[in-house]
Amino acid sequence: MAGAPAERDLAQLLEAAGFEQIAVLLKPESESYIKEWLPGSGAENYVCAANVTAVKPACLPPASATPSKGS
Repeated sequence: MAGAPAERDLAQLLEAAGFEQIAVLLKPESESYIKEWLPGSGAENYVCAANVTAVKPACLPPASATPSKGS
């Protein structure tokens, strides 16, 4: 859990890395097992599991790799 980004920060990090169609779906049911991992700590009020999906667009080849006209 240490170093885990906040939901909004995670989406921003993915966007900055070039991902699109970013979805961070929090899993409220994770509260029960987080509570079991760290009983009495209250961590379940601050930490949540999530399903994260994103699409990295296909990269275009460098301009030098594309044949020029007349080649």
